[in-house]
Amino acid sequence: SLRPTLFPQLPVEPQTVFQQFLESIHGRFLDQYITKNDELPQFDPPLTVSLKVTVLAYEGYPSLLLHALPGDVKEDNQPITQAKSIITAMNGAKNNMLVLLGTSGCRKTRTCYEVLCLCWGFYFTASRKGNGGSSDIESIRSFIKASLRAVMNEDDANFNHNIAEDATHCIILSRLFILHYCRSTQETFSKQRWLLLQTCQRTFGHHYNYNDDLFLQLAQKLTYCSPKSVREAILTLYEHLAKTLKFDIFPIILDEAQALEKYNYGDFRSWANFQKHRSLLSPVIDTLRTTFTSACVIPCGTGLSLLYLEDSLVSGIAKRGMGISKFTDFGEWENVSHVQNYVSKFVELTGKDYSDLYGYFRGWFCPIVTCVEELIRGTLIPAAIEKIWKELTLPSPLQGQLLYDKLSDIVVMQRPNTIDSINVFELYKSVTLAYYYSGGAFLFTNVKQMEIVEAGFGHLKRITVPTALELEQKLGTGPDDTYVMEGVDIDLSGPIPPAEPILTAYIDEPFALHAVYNFLNDGNYLEQEILSMMSKVDNDSAAGFLWELYLPKEFERIFNGSQDIAKMVMFHGISETFPAELQGRAQLVQPSDEAVPRVSVPLQAILLENILKPHQTCAQHSISQNLAVLRFSVHALTKALNTLDPKRFYKDINGNIFNEESNAPAIQKMCELSQQGSIGLVIAYPADVCKVPFVTNSSQYSLRQHGNKQVIGIIDNKNASQVFQKEHLAFLDALKDSTKSMKRKAVLMDYGEELVIAKHSKTS
Repeated sequence: SLRPTLFPQLPVEPQTVFQQFLESIHGRFLDQYITKNDELPQFDPPLTVSLKVTVLAYEGYPSLLLHALPGDVKEDNQPITQAKSIITAMNGAKNNMLVLLGTSGCRKTRTCYEVLCLCWGFYFTASRKGNGGSSDIESIRSFIKASLRAVMNEDDANFNHNIAEDATHCIILSRLFILHYCRSTQETFSKQRWLLLQTCQRTFGHHYNYNDDLFLQLAQKLTYCSPKSVREAILTLYEHLAKTLKFDIFPIILDEAQALEKYNYGDFRSWANFQKHRSLLSPVIDTLRTTFTSACVIPCGTGLSLLYLEDSLVSGIAKRGMGISKFTDFGEWENVSHVQNYVSKFVELTGKDYSDLYGYFRGWFCPIVTCVEELIRGTLIPAAIEKIWKELTLPSPLQGQLLYDKLSDIVVMQRPNTIDSINVFELYKSVTLAYYYSGGAFLFTNVKQMEIVEAGFGHLKRITVPTALELEQKLGTGPDDTYVMEGVDIDLSGPIPPAEPILTAYIDEPFALHAVYNFLNDGNYLEQEILSMMSKVDNDSAAGFLWELYLPKEFERIFNGSQDIAKMVMFHGISETFPAELQGRAQLVQPSDEAVPRVSVPLQAILLENILKPHQTCAQHSISQNLAVLRFSVHALTKALNTLDPKRFYKDINGNIFNEESNAPAIQKMCELSQQGSIGLVIAYPADVCKVPFVTNSSQYSLRQHGNKQVIGIIDNKNASQVFQKEHLAFLDALKDSTKSMKRKAVLMDYGEELVIAKHSKTS
């Protein structure tokens, strides 16, 4: 006989379906899961591994995705992600929706899991792809396939929307029925156990000899009920659960949401404009968002797919001006200590090991987590690093999953190369060349350019872009009312309100840049001389090679005592008024400490991204003789010419002297030398090859000579060929050519017909 009626006030149809469901093999599996309360299987490490804690296993391998989730009744585990920040954002989300934007490997999935360990809610995935979750959402298209009409008018579009809405309601009611049953059967049934049932039912199914999809099976049976009875059952059950479980906000997470955009495009239309075609994503999101009053729908996916789909996501929102809220702050590895604090919870390594992990894999969380999983399996740390490094930077056997393969797909025309007139391949090349040159991370605010983060190249941040006036107050730069954004295409970024955080793609991961280098090298997409220069590094990140290693040698060669400084090309235009006391053959002098180089550079390039970090000061020196300090800055020339105060090189972002006590001797010595007379150099040429020419070359020569004490030489695109050696110029010209080709309008708008690089390809 059927089980007793669980909820007398529910409509008969859906309740009968659920009672029959409980009497089936599906109900028996559910009872076993609830009553036995078994844990996930644990990984048994090799005897060679001294593992500090037990680690869960997934299909025989260690998995840290579910390790120490909060909400465990036995352990007081705390969140390790930004889950609490997301919960706060949920409460203030516009239109009951919060979009999670992040690149692959930023720990989105773990963050979603932790949110659902802290709040009662649903976890759906639109692309199951072998994980342990349910395929109910992605099966909606099969539910509705036979019922959809060809859309000829608004009535057809509304009919199709209602069909998709009814199917989505069945998915929702299936989850509500099962959640209510779990709590009714066992009052101690926790949020974490509910999450595991939604995400790991395949693992538990193996344990209990069940190989079906619990949620999908019930949803399919509910499609035979009348739509009205399903809606009534949803409202009744949800109201009861909200009261008994005492929740104020109910997150509904839809992972890999962009996958639904592939289905049924054109079968649905925008509410506001019938001519605008929509995919299955629109009615599904709309139904999830409007069914519950206290719910917050959280679409998330890889890269910026969801940002491109914003119009689809808000298709059913009446107050379109309100838009939707977005969350991007998933964090990153902050420093070596951050890595050590995480890794040492599992295994103990040396200080060098922690430094190597951070040096190779800073940025994303995923590569270091994967390395730890390799260590738990018994792999030694050098081999683990080498394995993950190769997987991230070389062709993948998974075909198309990693950056190298996605670049290959562009060349063979399996992946679009042109996104709204942005040449994706050339953008990769330009960013990589510039990073090898200066080591400065790139920031993009143009959504079209940010397509590159979709392929696993960078991470997303929201920052408040400082104005030049703010930089003047903090850094001592000249006044200006423009926004200072190195590496940003101003023309395409749109207006930026003061103090308004903007979405940026931040690119600095060594493994991503190295993957692009490998691809460019394997395909001969750059001149061999340039590729050779890029390979001349003794570490795994070539960041800043030319600036940090090559330029100092250039200036040692230029100032070797063989030429009168007043006759050098960079001082053209002021040679006639060159102060007599500064004339003569200039030669760099070796400091008293031979370990200190004659030419030094700041620890980091002084660029916009360093406004986000506190350490853009010069290295400490033991000074007894003349010292030249190079500074890399891309600003308007007039500002650069007025910021050669020696103290500037030791100030933090607030204008305070960094480590003032220890740096005092160096600063005092530099100031004394400057009083006797100083020569400054402004290198404008690197800025000339950037997307926006911040350094203008219409020089105001009056600014190049300050009394009789200081003169300033300028190296720009007009005289660089007479200053730098051929190899250096070849690299910069390649960067410049790459940037120019990015700006050309695409004649053919979709696949790689505009690939100028094809002429260098072995396969062309």
